[in-house]
Amino acid sequence: MIAFGKSNFGTTHEVPGVFYVTTSFFHINLVPLCPIASYIILDRAISGRGNLGVEIPLNEESVRIAYALAVSWVAILISIVSLAVFSTNQVNPAGILLSSLGLLGSLSLVLFLHFSEKVRYASYEDAIELCSHINAAARPMIERAINEKFNRLGDSRIPVVNATVVEEDEENSAKSKEIQMVNSENENSSEIV
Repeated sequence: MIAFGKSNFGTTHEVPGVFYVTTSFFHINLVPLCPIASYIILDRAISGRGNLGVEIPLNEESVRIAYALAVSWVAILISIVSLAVFSTNQVNPAGILLSSLGLLGSLSLVLFLHFSEKVRYASYEDAIELCSHINAAARPMIERAINEKFNRLGDSRIPVVNATVVEEDEENSAKSKEIQMVNSENENSSEIV
């Protein structure tokens, strides 16, 4: 029987209790073929009405993870079948060894992709960047939740301030210079991120 349709794969950039990123794929028998769109899925504690998805530009990391998991699961199935075939004949010990190594390697990759913090969870910077795709009205609440999860005190945004630096030269006459703190990434911004 062949099953096909749309389903979500490639969960990544998770901030537990806040959101995670997933990509919707066209699939055949749960093998992701063509990515359709990526979404930030807000946790029900944040959205207040079940998991809510916000469409974002296609997330390359989510797509890569989905394809890597699909290839790993297919490799596991192939390894199991070839291991069964080579084990019943016991003619080819090299085939048994290669099938066993393929099975162990594929299982290791699946476990790594599911449980590795580096793959599964978002860094603080990634979480704040992903938050920029969310509705402006909900963004402050989500940024607060992200700051709490990453133990960041206060707001993540610091306003630009003017400051006066006083320098004394050799003759004890004071000179003052006016400086302005600016965002190093975006000089037109009125805030430091």
